[in-house]
Amino acid sequence: SRWTVSLIAENLMMMGPSVVPPLLELLAHDDYNVRVSAVQILGEIRDPTATPALASVLLGDDRMNLRARAAAALGRLGGPVAEGALLVAIDDEHWEVRAQAAKGLGRIAKPAFAHVLARAMPDPSWWVRANCAEALSRLGEPGRVELERMAEHPDPYVREQATAALETSGLKALRPASGEFTSATNTA
Repeated sequence: SRWTVSLIAENLMMMGPSVVPPLLELLAHDDYNVRVSAVQILGEIRDPTATPALASVLLGDDRMNLRARAAAALGRLGGPVAEGALLVAIDDEHWEVRAQAAKGLGRIAKPAFAHVLARAMPDPSWWVRANCAEALSRLGEPGRVELERMAEHPDPYVREQATAALETSGLKALRPASGEFTSATNTA
């Protein structure tokens, strides 16, 4: 369960970096559930030495769930290798991986990611759109600019997500998108 993995990760973190190499070996284990747990625990431990192995899982594993979990773990780790893998994964064929890649890029919160997240935001999946919008709201001025641009997008779902992100983050759009979604201060 999620709580068991968190408890194990907490205990392993107290043991220090010496636990990372055996966990990395478990990424190649025959049992899928062992591999999933190893990815999750490595993400919780946040030791940067795990980044290349997690990037390999994200970019090379056949299992969608394992790739999505690796994207989540890399978002917690950050660093150039994690960033590069997440930037590739934002175009994964599965929405679950794209959603976690967007969330991970938001955690890393580099303003340079704004254009990539804006490009990915008109995704058919609500979770990808939501995670892109949330990530953009964390990127300061470049994120605000892209959210305002997305608030003018032809897709009403993209407009709605962008406007909601602007309002909940306090960035508030300067212009309402097509008059459909306005903040409470604009309607009073």
